[in-house]
Amino acid sequence: MPRTGFAFPLAHHTSVVVEVAKAAEEQGYESFWLTEGGGKDAISQLAYAAAHTERIALATGIITIFSRTPALVAQTAHGMAQLSGGRFILGLGTGHKASVEDGQGLTFSKPISRMEDYVAVLRQALREGRVQHEGKAFSVPNFELRIGADEPLNDVPVYIATLGGPGAQLAGRVAEGVVPLLASPMGIGALREDIVNGARWAGRELSDVDVAPFIIAVAGSDSALVEKTLRANVGRYARMPFYQKMLRVNGFGPEVTAIQQAQADGDHHRIPDLLSDQMLEELTLSGPADRWRSTLQRYRAAGATQPIVYAAPAGDPRESLLAAVRTLTAADLAETEGTS
Repeated sequence: MPRTGFAFPLAHHTSVVVEVAKAAEEQGYESFWLTEGGGKDAISQLAYAAAHTERIALATGIITIFSRTPALVAQTAHGMAQLSGGRFILGLGTGHKASVEDGQGLTFSKPISRMEDYVAVLRQALREGRVQHEGKAFSVPNFELRIGADEPLNDVPVYIATLGGPGAQLAGRVAEGVVPLLASPMGIGALREDIVNGARWAGRELSDVDVAPFIIAVAGSDSALVEKTLRANVGRYARMPFYQKMLRVNGFGPEVTAIQQAQADGDHHRIPDLLSDQMLEELTLSGPADRWRSTLQRYRAAGATQPIVYAAPAGDPRESLLAAVRTLTAADLAETEGTS
């Protein structure tokens, strides 16, 4: 069966998190991802989900490297790997200036160098149990991961959220996967080139890096509500400069120009309506299951090795998320095999 993940924004009750995680496991999804923003933290919710699931991988999608130190995350990752029986995936991202400085009260600087140092510290801690690292963005002179004598070290897969360029090249060098958002199938091709450039530098292959794009998805019978929800979610990201840059690379230059003009005019409320139907067609999942299947096929054909269904609730969160997780049955997913 092709590899497919499921994710949703962490803004719902823990009971919903567990119910959706169990449903995703039953459907045959390989991985279950939780985002992290201004709501509950992803780690505590994934730990609870680990106690109620058996097979599905559990991933942060993503936590930012400015909100926690790498030593703390190494401790957390070791604990989560143990709690989940080796099912934990650590998804990391740099975040962006506004969220880091306005939301965390920290200084957003040297994001790529910081990510490189961050992963290096994690690797040392999780593989060797001790860290002595002198880096470009920060150094860790002496850290020991103190574990019991009967506990093995638990290395975990690291996935890096990136839109391409230096971030994707870094992932090609040091990570097990990449997690882009709002990348069209055409954008996946450009992303793979950056990954290859980084991988070659480190003596690795493209096949060493899982390409796991988040694809915004909305399920529901109310087509007007579904479209409104899609436009609101895509529009939220399309306001940000780095997503705008990527959308241009993906072939949506006219839409980005219109969005930027609306921002300059102070008409931010118009942004969802400036998204073309083609953008929604290429970048999102909605409608009947056969449309979801065909979209996933296009992503796989472009080089995505584990597309992630990133569900946004429309209407009742529980019902909408369960509808999204059940749109693709195990049989539906099996039909896309061989298209990557």
